[in-house]
This record gives sequence, structure tokens and C-alpha cells, in this order.
Amino acid sequence: MTELERRVAATQATQARFKGKPFDWAKQATCIHLVRFHAAQMGHALPVVPRFRSALGAKKLLAEHGVETLPELMDKYFPRIAPAQMLVGDIAAFPGDGFDALMIYGQLRACLGWHEDADDCQIVRLSEEGYSLCKGAWRV
Repeated sequence: MTELERRVAATQATQARFKGKPFDWAKQATCIHLVRFHAAQMGHALPVVPRFRSALGAKKLLAEHGVETLPELMDKYFPRIAPAQMLVGDIAAFPGDGFDALMIYGQLRACLGWHEDADDCQIVRLSEEGYSLCKGAWRV
């Protein structure tokens, strides 16, 4: 299996696990859970995400890891890359409501994750303007 085939297979497994699930703090349906599952599909062993039931609980967990934001947390585990260098399966951060939103990059400005215009986890096609808001990208 080539590197690209491996990345596509991991991204498809992540999509199968999360697509159609509504965002839910208490049911482990958040972008950090999405990223951890995806990283495991890509062969990375990340720490288990402790249970939390709210945005406040998530902020406390970030503080326990010595960071304030999700991009800072990603910097601890993955090498940062320019958004233009993203391959299928890499992680992207976009501005979100209270937290930055982590998404899994697909191709052609399509990302898997939760978006304010969607009720559940899905593939979001970003406009050029939306894509330009990318706050960070990481090679998985």
C-alpha cells in the first residue's frame, strides 16, 4: 500500500466512524476525539482523551496539558506544516465558536469535521475565503 493509499484508507475509516454524528461534549463526539481516532488509524499512539462534558471541562483538560488552545496541543504531537502542504489525512485548524475547530483534510479544500453550518460531522467544502482562514496545519 502506498503512502497516499494508507492516508486515504485512514481518512475513510475516520469518516465512517464520525460522519453523521452530531457534536456532543458528553458523548465523545468532538474534534479532539475525531483527531485522536484518526491519528490511531494513521499509526500514532496518542494519550486517551479523558471524559469531559462541557466546554469548561475541555478548557480544564487543555490547561492540564499546559496549553490554552487546540493548535498548541497539536504542536505537542505533530509537526506543523503550511496549509498549502496538506495531504489527505493531515489536520487543519479553523476558527470556531469558543475553540478552534480541528478537521481532517481531504482534498480540494474539503475537510471532515463539524462546521457551524452543519448539524453533524461531515465533509465540508471550504470556499477559497474559508480555506484562507486556516489557523494551522499538521502532518499526521
